[in-house]
Amino acid sequence: MKSTIFTIILMTTMLNLFGQKKIEKEFRKISEKIYPVIKVQSNDFDSETVIEMIGENEPVFKKIAGNLLCFYGIDKGTHFELLLKKNIPKTISIEKLDSISQENLLKEIENKLQIHQTEFGGYGFTCGGEYEATLLTLPRIWKIIIEKLGNSIVFNVPSKDLIMFVSSDNKKGIEGLKNINNEIHKNGERLLSRNLFKYENGKIELYE
Repeated sequence: MKSTIFTIILMTTMLNLFGQKKIEKEFRKISEKIYPVIKVQSNDFDSETVIEMIGENEPVFKKIAGNLLCFYGIDKGTHFELLLKKNIPKTISIEKLDSISQENLLKEIENKLQIHQTEFGGYGFTCGGEYEATLLTLPRIWKIIIEKLGNSIVFNVPSKDLIMFVSSDNKKGIEGLKNINNEIHKNGERLLSRNLFKYENGKIELYE
């Protein structure tokens, strides 16, 4: 009886180890194609960027603030396939995944990134129309914005291709962000959040 139990435990352990080795091998193949993907958790409008947390194969994600979420997508050329928990080796933490996806993003946008000043005293970035929203995951972007606007920032991310920032002291600028959100959500595409967000002391929170 003891021998049978030991054999079962040994086989289970070996299968688990084999499974992890396979996952690690597959992850290495895709690691250079993993990017942050910004989505919202909501059901108040129809959008490809809205996602509900259901099913067994849950994608890997972290909450940013409010209804804003950061997922991790594998670039398939024509679309991004969300990375699932079952595809992540146990040795890869969420912090390591952040580092991998951010490094890939920086390489992707390094020759495309442009900064623009708004008419209400803020700034926005463009980088080709696909990755603008994901810029909020990059510490380097926040360093640029802080140098220009100070340590307390209000920003919006109404769609995948739009992100804008103003100083939290700029009341006209904050109203400008609200107006842009309203306009984008009337007839825009690839919609994200209707909310405004605040960045201060390295943290993002919902702006009230």
